[in-house]
Amino acid sequence: MGLYPRCGAAVLADEAVLHFQPVEGARGYRIEVQNLQGWPVFQVDVESLPVKVPAGTLHAGLSYRWTVCTLDSPVAIACGEAGLVTLSKDNARTREKVREILESDIPDSLPLLAAIDRRLGLLLEARDELREALDRKPGDPGLLQAFDEIATQLEDKDDPE
Repeated sequence: MGLYPRCGAAVLADEAVLHFQPVEGARGYRIEVQNLQGWPVFQVDVESLPVKVPAGTLHAGLSYRWTVCTLDSPVAIACGEAGLVTLSKDNARTREKVREILESDIPDSLPLLAAIDRRLGLLLEARDELREALDRKPGDPGLLQAFDEIATQLEDKDDPE
């Protein structure tokens, strides 16, 4: 439960972070990312989360499957699996250029950056930008609505695969 990314949510290839909900009593987790041919490209055993995928492991514009399973659990082994996609090089480059322009030329551009990231599938980034915008303008109804929509999207999506 609580796997992210999933359901087409995107990550930046060199900044991919895998999130999952911890299982009570689990002493550790095995994380594995596979390419679409089923070959592992990353595997690690961890005690805590989230898990940063080392830069250079994932390639821009590709899809992957990732799994997390409990290790040394006193109860039954729990596993989860989801798909993830990495943002293409062109989209990542364009996103960064837009961010630079907006942040230097337009005050209060965080809602626009959040809308761009949401459209690209970078849901955590969009949520964080909206949270920061709300810190600057607490109670803003448009920001609250956008933040609630992202939070719902992150919570309610079930992986159809």
